[in-house]
Amino acid sequence: MLLAQTPAGQEQWLQELAEHGLAAEYQPSLAALLRNLATLGDCTLLMSSGPACLPYVPWLRDGMSMNNRLIVHQNSDQQNLQPLLLRQQQQDIRVAHHFQNAEEFIADIAHHRFQLLLLDVSTLVLESLSLWEGLLQDQGMIVLLSPRVIAGDRMALLQQHYLLAPLNETETALMLCRKGLQHTRKRRGRRRSA
Repeated sequence: MLLAQTPAGQEQWLQELAEHGLAAEYQPSLAALLRNLATLGDCTLLMSSGPACLPYVPWLRDGMSMNNRLIVHQNSDQQNLQPLLLRQQQQDIRVAHHFQNAEEFIADIAHHRFQLLLLDVSTLVLESLSLWEGLLQDQGMIVLLSPRVIAGDRMALLQQHYLLAPLNETETALMLCRKGLQHTRKRRGRRRSA
């Protein structure tokens, strides 16, 4: 089956990330799921942000259509990863990378709308999640990696109009979606003819 195959160069990519201490939490089953999520839109934008997301970049690329774009974001203090990310960009013109403080970066790209945001929770504050949510398309999804989202935080997320689902048994990845619009039911009475 085609979707079960590992993207070309994935093993070398993982080795390079391991040299920087960044491949420890990689899960092949989650990678395959993310590739499938990347196939859900055409002419859309996807983004990964944070070091824990880097092992999944080739999988996202592999699932994207030719009309999609992937932005790989890292905070300014991760500049040492630039040579690695430059190789990803050179392999695929649909990939761009940026190193910038998250809040500044979100402000700079606020006019864009994304289908999928893959976020490393260890590099963001839960309160900033609403800023990321503002970048989503109406049916867009956020996938949180390495979540510190425990019982109290889950309730806060659900109150912020999200649907929340674990993507694996160990709950090292959570998917957040906006709740659908709640339509009010209107009673339709029969018109009486006079």
